[in-house]
Amino acid sequence: MKRIAGGLVFLALTFLLLWPATAAVASVRPAEILILHSYHYELAWSRELQRGIETAIAQAGLMANFQTEFMDARRFESSQYNAMLADLYAAKFQRRRFDVLMVTDNNALDFMLQYRDRLFPGVPVVFCGINDFHASMLKGAADITGVVETLDFADTLSVALKLHPQIKNVYVFGDNSLSYFAIQRDLLAVAPKFSDWIAFRFYHSERLEDAVEIVRQLGAADMVLMVSALRNRRNEFVSFEATTTALASAGQTPVYGVWSFLLGHGLIGGKLADGRTHGEAAGAIAARILRGEDPARIPVVMQSPNQYMFDYRQLERFHLREDSLPPGSVLINRPPTTYMIEKTWALAGLALTLFGILVAAGAFLLARRWRQMSRRLNQENSYLNSLHEMSLGLLNRLDLEDVLETIVQRAAELVDTRHGFLFLHNAEKDVLELRVGAGFYRDAVGLCLKRGESISGQIWLTGKAMYDNHFMQSPWRVTDPRFSTVRATLNVPLLRGGEVVGVIGVVYTEPGQQFSEREVALVSRFAEQAMIALDNAGLYRQVQAELQERKLYEKKLRFLSSHDAMTGLLNRRCLDEDLEQLSRRTEGNIAVLVSDVDGLKLLNDTFGHAQGDRLLAAVARILQECMPAQGNVYRTGGDEFAILVPDIRREELESIYRCIHERIAHNNQQDPTLFISLSVGYAIGDGRADSLAETLKQADNNMYREKLHRSRSARSAMVHTVMQMMSERDFITEEHAERLQDWVVELAQRVGVSEEKYFDLRLFAQFHDIGKVGIADSILKKAGPLTADEMEDMKRHCEIGHRIAQSSPELAPIADWVLKHQERWDGMGYPFGLAGEKIPLECRILALVDAYDAMTSDRPYRRAMGHDAAVAELRRSAGTQFDPHLTRLFLDFLAEIKPDKK
Repeated sequence: MKRIAGGLVFLALTFLLLWPATAAVASVRPAEILILHSYHYELAWSRELQRGIETAIAQAGLMANFQTEFMDARRFESSQYNAMLADLYAAKFQRRRFDVLMVTDNNALDFMLQYRDRLFPGVPVVFCGINDFHASMLKGAADITGVVETLDFADTLSVALKLHPQIKNVYVFGDNSLSYFAIQRDLLAVAPKFSDWIAFRFYHSERLEDAVEIVRQLGAADMVLMVSALRNRRNEFVSFEATTTALASAGQTPVYGVWSFLLGHGLIGGKLADGRTHGEAAGAIAARILRGEDPARIPVVMQSPNQYMFDYRQLERFHLREDSLPPGSVLINRPPTTYMIEKTWALAGLALTLFGILVAAGAFLLARRWRQMSRRLNQENSYLNSLHEMSLGLLNRLDLEDVLETIVQRAAELVDTRHGFLFLHNAEKDVLELRVGAGFYRDAVGLCLKRGESISGQIWLTGKAMYDNHFMQSPWRVTDPRFSTVRATLNVPLLRGGEVVGVIGVVYTEPGQQFSEREVALVSRFAEQAMIALDNAGLYRQVQAELQERKLYEKKLRFLSSHDAMTGLLNRRCLDEDLEQLSRRTEGNIAVLVSDVDGLKLLNDTFGHAQGDRLLAAVARILQECMPAQGNVYRTGGDEFAILVPDIRREELESIYRCIHERIAHNNQQDPTLFISLSVGYAIGDGRADSLAETLKQADNNMYREKLHRSRSARSAMVHTVMQMMSERDFITEEHAERLQDWVVELAQRVGVSEEKYFDLRLFAQFHDIGKVGIADSILKKAGPLTADEMEDMKRHCEIGHRIAQSSPELAPIADWVLKHQERWDGMGYPFGLAGEKIPLECRILALVDAYDAMTSDRPYRRAMGHDAAVAELRRSAGTQFDPHLTRLFLDFLAEIKPDKK
């Protein structure tokens, strides 16, 4: 009450004597101050520092706009988080210039030392609340000064031992934060002074519930020294106050500390650092800088203004005498005496009487001035409060739609109306779209305006704010019955880089309500903050999307590190890890199946790797279908697979083997073009490391034994598949293929080729165009002549066929003939341009027979040529395309057999 009475007297005198200075002060540009707190808003220490800073600036007679940010470093402490904050602040403050930067506690100072030159180049920094300070921390950084937080552990421990001489043990609980370890170093520095009386018990990373249980077990010779907040067993951060209350109420153990904001929460007291006093000291330094003093000439305050402070209720709880406290100690929660109550009431009565006289005398003078300033002050306060709330809310309100709603609500509150709206540019439709509305504009969400339409459309064109107090007569009025009551309207642009991206609008509906240049300036300043909030929300959405993309990428990398990308099966690395793990088992058996795809290289060379990939995927599917629940399938190499099955009977293992071959047979019957040949071997062992290696070896041996037994039939089946594809694509009937083989052998006999080559000649006649399976159907089946590029592509079939023949033991003897079967007698053929007898005889023989057969056979793109015409063409090409001697022999043969001449 005594303070209230004195405050009333001071208020009355100040109100009368200083009010004329209001207009002059209002004309001074407010200082722009950024306050960056290391922790979160709920921490009382941070709030007290903030109040102290603001008080010191006000007491210095300076006006300031405070921008407050909270890093929340106790919950989020990492270099990645700091980098994200730096990106956030860069976007948020790209159009704002600060006069001074205030940082509280170590995390904020470290952040500013790292990022100031990028975010706020050249802006001076004032710090406070810094523990474990040394001058080297500021090495290389200019224009930084402040107040060091010194914690008086020695004085606090001394007074605690004086009040509790029986104390032998001091318990200290802490988390893993940078601040805690800095405080611990300071505490350990003074510990030797008390080594003869007490022992320190440090508990690092202790959960609050565990710390409470420890305190419950303590006795009369123990005390707790509060230096850190703790986390609970759910890893949630518990505030300093709640931590102190929990430990103090756990038993009868006295709790001392070093910060004043813990008084009233179970702390007895000590020589305490007061956040508000500390903040005032830092604020006073900031005021000196704002008045023009060089920060480099302002030394760092190395001793913080601490004082003895105690909680009266805790003194009574532990039966401690007030006269035992150090002189000048401050007591809180002391109940007032009767004398103090009566004295306070007397002073209050006197003050109220004086105040009444002063108010009556000044009422007439103030009334007119008050009416003029009332609305202006209300608008200013609403504006500042809105900006402050928006700034504080951005860390927790980053959803774009939520930010849009908040902007419209705050804009309407600024000018004391219920009706407002926000248009944003819809780039896809190139219109302004009403995204959020308040009042009767809520039902108009989705309304679209073109450029120049209505006042908002005009602002889109000009980029200038507009207001109209006679909207009912305005040429820009929208003829919509929902807006028929609008009498005055104010619209301001949302600008990004000088470009209009939206419009904020507010309206009055009551007669006599009007806007002025004052409201235009007010809402325009608010629009700048709103644009920062929108960019912030957009940046947050982008960061979240990038984080989500990174998580998906990391998940994919983890999958690829253990799985085969093509089949989705586990890979060789997983097989080795599983074998290592299974080898440590002491009981149970392990079955191993290994398999190898037969003829994969031939399939890849013949039909391309896409067909080979289809084959591998089909094999993977069959192996998974036959695998029991307790097993795993692995792809261990290009054409190799393995299965591990623990704890299985031999009968079940044999059933898996049969299942694999049955499903392969079914697949080959259903889809002959995707012929699967798989060699499988299996073995079963007891699972010990030495036995497991033997089991693997036995399974491999069994697989290779099966491969030897089935290799010839597998290759024959593959060759049959190739032939079937050739028949489908090259229009060769079985009758024509047999005739071609017979005639090639007949002509070879007439030339004198040895009989041992007849089999190879038949293969050559059958497979000389095997390379065409690698040529596109659009070229093979083209009705007209081929282009130059298409012809070059067609010529590749000789090389493709050569590679295919080399990969098959049956076709290897004819591989060279396949490569050269398109050479011409005159050297104009391909691929080598061989001429005359440098061309293999077999190729010259085939060229004649194949040419006649091709000319006299129907094709989808042309009709067959008659026998006489074909013979004439052969005679004409003898000596150029064909061997002239062989041509005469072949024509004699044709004359003898007299084929159908149609």
